[in-house]
Amino acid sequence: MKRFQNFNNPVALAMRLLASKDRIAKFVLFREAIVAGLVPVDWVMTFFERIWIERMAQEHNLPLILILGGSRSGTTVLYQVLAHSLPVSYLSNLNAIFPRSTITARRLFAKFFREPEHSLENFFGSVRGLNSPNDGFFLWNRWLGYDRGSVNTSIHPTDVAEATAFLDCWGSTFRTPLLNKNNRNLFAVPFFEKATRGRVVYVIIRRDPRYVVQSLIKSRKAIQGTVAKGWGLASKDSNLHHGSLAYVDDICAQVWAVEKMLREVESCIEPKRVISIHYSDLCADPVRVVNLVSTKVFDRPAELQSVSWLSPLKSTDFRYATFEEWNRLTYQLKQLYGESDFGQNK
Repeated sequence: MKRFQNFNNPVALAMRLLASKDRIAKFVLFREAIVAGLVPVDWVMTFFERIWIERMAQEHNLPLILILGGSRSGTTVLYQVLAHSLPVSYLSNLNAIFPRSTITARRLFAKFFREPEHSLENFFGSVRGLNSPNDGFFLWNRWLGYDRGSVNTSIHPTDVAEATAFLDCWGSTFRTPLLNKNNRNLFAVPFFEKATRGRVVYVIIRRDPRYVVQSLIKSRKAIQGTVAKGWGLASKDSNLHHGSLAYVDDICAQVWAVEKMLREVESCIEPKRVISIHYSDLCADPVRVVNLVSTKVFDRPAELQSVSWLSPLKSTDFRYATFEEWNRLTYQLKQLYGESDFGQNK
């Protein structure tokens, strides 16, 4: 199936998830099983979805809030913090079960499931709970394609118009800004600018690139089953015949490629629609980060009650890579970023 084409061996991955002690990993399998079983229901609901979009697709001033950053840079935990703290709506795991009738499913079924707890647990970007945030590949794939590492080279005007109608309908239906984190959206900024008529607020998050590379090494092993298979935004497969640490070099190049794209967004989009934060700042003072985003989007700090649950987050910025991997990635990143610039990203 197209939506599994980015995984090295989906069957082996499913077996690893099943054997995992992580409850979110098991939830992912549960969700995918439900998706397969409810395909006929989703198709039937598509009829009502089309009618609703035609009726409710009205232009509005609500922004689309997109969290941008590289894989393993803290985008998911930022997504959870903002989703639980601000008056926004978001694409959920329930929506993912009904990929063709996303709005209709939320209107009909969301009320029957508990609101997500203030949990910040995730499993490589996936979150547990039907009403919990989802990255939304099931939706964006309609217009951007199924490759999680790139977007269609040419997007037809009818795709833009269809996305505009969907986003207009979402805002008119739920009357709150739509918040979404999907790392691939970094490739699709021109598309979102057109589809929203320039109503996107971009929240960019960075993390010390050493720990991003380290985490991507771990991700390749856990998700792909081998360090040779690329995983995450802008990744490429590695040829280990070029050296036993070739994968470290490739992941460093991947992280640097993402950084260059983030800088391009910051330079091309008007400053009032871009918020740049750092993972370490999010961990140290999440309330400040929420207030920063709230002020940009709503012209006021977040309600005290909505952030009362927040406290400093446990950072995962500690070394666990091998001595050889750590030395190699540190050297490569300094070559890519430059000595002084690399220090600023720590």
